[in-house]
Amino acid sequence: MNSIIRLMGNLLFIFLLFAALFSYAMFQGGFTSWFLFFGFLPIFLYQVALLFYPLRHWKVKRHLQREAVKAGGNVSVTITVERGLPFPLFYCVFEEVFSEGLHRKDDGKRKYRHMDRPGHYNMDREVKRAVFPSFRRRIEVSYQLEALPRGVHQLEGVTIRCGDLFGLARKEVFIPLEDQLLVYPAQDDVRLTGSWSSLDEGGKASSWTWHHTNIAVGAREYAPGDKISSIDWKQTARKNEVMTKEFEQEEGMDVLLVLDSCWHQGMNPLAFEATVELAASLVRAMRRQSIRTRLLIVGGESVYIPGHGEEQMAVAQRQLARIQPSRSGPFVLKLREEIFRVKEGNVVLLITSHVDRAWLEAIQPMKTRSKYMVVLFVQASTWISEEERDLLTQMEMEGMEVIPMTESELVQTPVEVRGK
Repeated sequence: MNSIIRLMGNLLFIFLLFAALFSYAMFQGGFTSWFLFFGFLPIFLYQVALLFYPLRHWKVKRHLQREAVKAGGNVSVTITVERGLPFPLFYCVFEEVFSEGLHRKDDGKRKYRHMDRPGHYNMDREVKRAVFPSFRRRIEVSYQLEALPRGVHQLEGVTIRCGDLFGLARKEVFIPLEDQLLVYPAQDDVRLTGSWSSLDEGGKASSWTWHHTNIAVGAREYAPGDKISSIDWKQTARKNEVMTKEFEQEEGMDVLLVLDSCWHQGMNPLAFEATVELAASLVRAMRRQSIRTRLLIVGGESVYIPGHGEEQMAVAQRQLARIQPSRSGPFVLKLREEIFRVKEGNVVLLITSHVDRAWLEAIQPMKTRSKYMVVLFVQASTWISEEERDLLTQMEMEGMEVIPMTESELVQTPVEVRGK
């Protein structure tokens, strides 16, 4: 409807201008007036032809350099237009239409310096490119999407605007062109340090640097952070690439990593992003240390990933890329539905950006069922209330390991998760 109104308005303006020049030539007479009239006639005909030129018949394609990238990364995009009729065009402006999630930016660990100001990273992402196609049948426009935030983002379409040299005739059309861009959470190097006591009835001390090196059962490619002593030199020489031994794990040692992805009043979006990135980094770090790890995401559609093999790791990363704070229900209710996931002998590692009295009461059954519980509380230091500090202290008194993770820890490389 708007396009029809715009077309009729442009046509009316051009015909009024044509009528004014014709009237001037008729009443004034003489060479000058008729020269102006006939000199404008080709421009008049071109403008009318431009207004009826069918932009919707253009074949528009978008090519993404890659459809998956890590948060903070860049993607090159190329828009290609092919048109059959080489109608002369003075200029074309191409504008991308993005989903809401792309109106934020992610500049890696630097974003946590402003963790107390999450709105600092909102932006009006706009991509406009002007070209001068003239008679060309094929038009290419390239640009780069930078500082991409985590999530599943939709590139919904392209708006094309064309016009004449004098700006008297303008034409605009929206071409639906859907593409999906998957942005995985950034994975930082994580150093798991400190002794974590009370893992067994007898109070046996242990550490997050466990390898449980009982029996070597296989080999895999070397990854940064693997111990030099674990390198399998025979396999390295045979395959001509560095290989690391994989060891049989000690019976009963099982870590359940729980991520709180439920929405709450006054939520800090940057703190939530930090919990997701920390979960992704811990899953990778524990796999490198051959710690058997299961992942439970508690939210609108809770997700449980029972293993840490290659396939399960890929599923975990995809789920962590997709999740957003869920408003379908509080953490208290969602956890009750998933409490059966906690088995006797589990070490539970719970990551959250929010605690309150109801939250603390909800995790009590989980603590009772598990062998040991660690709570990673992620929040900007200035956002932590006195009530939350009191609750964290109470958790420690009840035998839980509480590790606050603020901006000062999150900006470090590697990120250090330090136990008591």
